[in-house]
Amino acid sequence: MKRTSRVLAILLALAMLLSVTAFAAWDVYGGNANHNSVVTNAPTTATTTALNSYIDLSNGGRGWDGVDNVPVMETVDGVTYAYVLYDGYSSYGGQLAKINCSAATPYVVWHKQISASSGFQLSTPYLDTTNRAIYIGASNASVYNNVAISSPVALTAGTAGTVTIDGLTLLTAANRVSVPVYVGHTSVADRGTLTTEGTATIQLGSNADKAVSLTLSTTQSSSGTIYKIYEQATYDDDGNVNGYDYYYYINHSVSADTTETENVTLSISVTLNGTGTIESVSMFANKGAVTKVSGIDSTDASGVTLTSVVSSVNGQINTPIMKYDGYIYFGTWSGNNAMQYYQVKVSDSSFTAKTMTGETGFYWAGAVKFGNYIYFGGDANSTDNHSYLYYRRASAFGTSGGKVALPDGTGNIRSTIMTDGEYLYFTSQDGYLWCYKPNATTGKPVFQWSAALGGTSTSAPTKVGDRIYVGVYSGFNKGGVKCVSASTHAVKDVIAIADKNNFPVQCSIVVKGNGTGTDYLFFNTNSGSSTTENANYGCGYCYSYDGTTATQQWASRSDTYALGGMACDNGIIVFGNDYDHLYVVK
Repeated sequence: MKRTSRVLAILLALAMLLSVTAFAAWDVYGGNANHNSVVTNAPTTATTTALNSYIDLSNGGRGWDGVDNVPVMETVDGVTYAYVLYDGYSSYGGQLAKINCSAATPYVVWHKQISASSGFQLSTPYLDTTNRAIYIGASNASVYNNVAISSPVALTAGTAGTVTIDGLTLLTAANRVSVPVYVGHTSVADRGTLTTEGTATIQLGSNADKAVSLTLSTTQSSSGTIYKIYEQATYDDDGNVNGYDYYYYINHSVSADTTETENVTLSISVTLNGTGTIESVSMFANKGAVTKVSGIDSTDASGVTLTSVVSSVNGQINTPIMKYDGYIYFGTWSGNNAMQYYQVKVSDSSFTAKTMTGETGFYWAGAVKFGNYIYFGGDANSTDNHSYLYYRRASAFGTSGGKVALPDGTGNIRSTIMTDGEYLYFTSQDGYLWCYKPNATTGKPVFQWSAALGGTSTSAPTKVGDRIYVGVYSGFNKGGVKCVSASTHAVKDVIAIADKNNFPVQCSIVVKGNGTGTDYLFFNTNSGSSTTENANYGCGYCYSYDGTTATQQWASRSDTYALGGMACDNGIIVFGNDYDHLYVVK
């Protein structure tokens, strides 16, 4: 009898061990509830095949939007899977793909269409390993009024060219107008010499308060302004770059009154210091939805089911989906319009949508739970042009909480909040790393220190020991990685922004190490063009760093914009890019 009991006890212990070890996971942005992207196993060396090959995810074309968030991953009984939300372009819309990463040649197990229309998918999903489901925040309904211009409007220096469109229907209370203006072509040798500048005016209807005047600059903005100039490479018959076309991309929000629903007149005037052409005009509005994806263990898409959690929200869902204590959290964004942060009860899909006074939206700004409160940042406030750190009591999300203004700078907070269990850490687009400590009684975050990074940052910090790693960038051509001391707040260059072309790092840094010896840093670069024609761009990297010197361990092939960042589980790194290329490095 005793022997039988002992055997049963051993079997029970083994069963409990298996239940614990059968699943490992990178199930949320940053890999854990604190969003601190630290791992114990990652590929510090990699084969040439892994670095130069990729999975071409099912799609209907190529564009600027592809894999623009971080995959989630899990290892089940020794097999590692990645789940990737991406835009498939055209009628493919938003897609979720399951990847077998452990196979000798990684492959797509299944893919499922999540949204009907194409658009940026910037929200990292949440993988519920217990209930075997994935929560997706998809920008699933970008609705367009496509405006055909029978004859492009030529712009001569100093003379306004005007396009007037009648009979438009406003799509929501918050609409956006998109106007690409072609302004010139340069050869490779003359690259960077374009000096055209100008002004633009957008008017919706006859009301004076609907007129918006913009100053157009040839300096490309890295801080998310609503107008910019960008370049598009041109190629010869052999596939070599032989020049660049330059465009203004005027992209501005217009608000509608409740009485304005249809037959709206849109007028756009553009004046340049040089010549140009208005080629087209579009008006669009973004909507989003949260979907629960079940049946993820199926071997094909027929067993995967979709259930609506939140059927429709105004604006894009650009923040990661976070889950705490039976609730999911996310924010919405739509240009300069006031947007909301959501708390959704998973069991019945009831939700609270909290509008922050003056807030202009939430972009990549994922929330973290600390004690009884939920913390998140947002874009700069439209009233006082300050950025705020928000705190809401989890048990009374809509009614209890507040905000604190950042003491310096006004840059948008487009960083997910990371915590080490004592402090909150995040970055801002004006180039600072911030540290706050929540009050144990009130939850109010109290400023501790900040550090100037010397570059724009949207990177959620990664902390190991005394070292805090963040990525920085300047446009699409420059950037690097910084290491900040948590005790002294001193900033060191791991990879200097002045030393590397095509190194904008907008993602968070995945770190293997403890911050006392050599750490291994994993990240990708959001570059799609080259300031030196033979330089790498759009790559994934591993660097070692001993506190003084950084050494490249590996780099993937040169490809295209890789924005979202890496996920890591069971020693396997996964990341994607705008061409829907998914790299599996092991």
